[in-house]
Amino acid sequence: MLDLTFKLDETSDNPLYMQIYSYIRGEIASGRIRPETKLPSIRFLAASFGISRTPIALAYEQLVAEGYVKSKPRSGLYAAQLEPYTPAPAAEWHAAFAASGSAFDRLQPRISEPGTDSGASPTEADFGHVRQPYAAAGTGSGASPAGPVFGRAQSLYALPGTGSNASPAGPVSGNAQPPVTAPGTVSDASPHRTTQPHGTGTVPVSPPRAYHASPDEPVSYDFGYGSIDLASFPFHKWRRLMNRCFWPENRKVFLYGDLQGEPELRVEIASYLRQIRGVHCTPEQIIIGAGTYHSLDLLFQLLRDEVKTIASEDAVNAGTKALLGQHGFECRPLRLEADGIKLEDVYESGAQAVYVTPSHQFPFGMTLSAGKRIRLLKWAQEQQAYIIENDYDGEFRYGGKPIPSLQGLDNGGRVVYVGTFSKVLTPSFRISYLVLPPMLLERFRLMRHSYDQLASPILQKTLQLFMQAGDFERHMRKMRSLYQRKRDILLQAIRQHMPEDMEVIGADSGLHILIRMHNGLDEAQLIARAKQAGVAVYPTSTYALVPGLVPPSTVLLGFGGLSAEHIREGIVRLADVWRD
Repeated sequence: MLDLTFKLDETSDNPLYMQIYSYIRGEIASGRIRPETKLPSIRFLAASFGISRTPIALAYEQLVAEGYVKSKPRSGLYAAQLEPYTPAPAAEWHAAFAASGSAFDRLQPRISEPGTDSGASPTEADFGHVRQPYAAAGTGSGASPAGPVFGRAQSLYALPGTGSNASPAGPVSGNAQPPVTAPGTVSDASPHRTTQPHGTGTVPVSPPRAYHASPDEPVSYDFGYGSIDLASFPFHKWRRLMNRCFWPENRKVFLYGDLQGEPELRVEIASYLRQIRGVHCTPEQIIIGAGTYHSLDLLFQLLRDEVKTIASEDAVNAGTKALLGQHGFECRPLRLEADGIKLEDVYESGAQAVYVTPSHQFPFGMTLSAGKRIRLLKWAQEQQAYIIENDYDGEFRYGGKPIPSLQGLDNGGRVVYVGTFSKVLTPSFRISYLVLPPMLLERFRLMRHSYDQLASPILQKTLQLFMQAGDFERHMRKMRSLYQRKRDILLQAIRQHMPEDMEVIGADSGLHILIRMHNGLDEAQLIARAKQAGVAVYPTSTYALVPGLVPPSTVLLGFGGLSAEHIREGIVRLADVWRD
């Protein structure tokens, strides 16, 4: 049996599970623990260190989630195969991420699964959920309410006549560009009125959004992805801090502001990213934007002189698809597997940039494994290509630490990090940010773009004060706990009322899940029946880069903006109308 001989420091501010995680992760990444080496059991390692099982279990859970360790049913945990790669600066990255454990622990609620005692320690059997399909009640103790549906080697799609190696778009290296959907496009499965009565005629209404119901829709329970829990927003604190913008010394915020974003806010964001997301950057590398699409628009302007083809996950939101088309990029779809994009598609794409959501793929929820992260970084270095990392809701992970950023592993300035405050605060503030590598930062400063700073300096100043006062950290802790409770209530309701053969996809992180039904109804029929019952659920087909190639009978349910009571009642209605 492998002998893990290292000393734990119980007086350190760094939690025990983070010390264990960091040590084992470093040993696997360096090759000192060889691939396929079986790790000691939780019970054995706990006895060896003379500590409880919980720190060991939490460390193993994080290693499994990131892909450094794999679980073999009824056998145990084994080191994964990783390609040689030296993160840079390696020592600094390990130290920063280890130190971030204490910062994260201040934000993290107690980890527990629905229906379990919050003090119970996970066992090796619990780690099977990272590859096993979720099944409803009655499937046995091995079932997990949060596990991805797809096996590690499986294709995401289950289409007639295609095997696991079938390409959704034909040869990825071909010259045909997949059609790019216009922004706001909604699939045929989600019909909406485009006019409304007004006197004797009609007047046009705003185009519908694909992620929450419009005000004129007769919906009682809106499982929209774009909603958050506004009842928990600290309005009083925010108003008090915003009032400080009217003090004489702060009146500069009523001017146009810094083109790159207010310097004081960029200092706070850099500190936050280092502590919580493992991002290595200086405030000077950060460009504040007015929402993710505003930030991506700037980035695509900076890339267009040297990038002609972008490879992207073959499921991506409509706004990003539209931007890719507007900037004239040829787009290559990358198939999705249980541990992220298919790397062979990247190699064959001929792309000069790759767009990924590695910590929590949207909308399917899988995490890009450690092995694939290393291979993707090596490809970017060898090809002098860029990786666009959209970390849109990486803070909301419910089974351990958030997955650290890909940017924190980059040693060649090839990763562009994109983030937003829309999920952690509210989308109406329209505050996002880019972390640019040096070469792209130089292009920004040479004004090789038509960018203007559209994020309100008043809101930027208020957010800076909110972060400086520690209110942002407290709000994050509160919201992570709240959303985990809502997620648990949603999964409990599904287990109680939905058929046993349905599947839940992507419930480990974020503010939405996907449901795949096996009742003979397609996506359009599921949405239509739900609407008849006053419940809004949403299509997954709208996110496909290749039209028509989508997982069958799968719909999206967001839960952030619903109360616990409405979550339960909405699921009861869905279960009733979706019966065969």
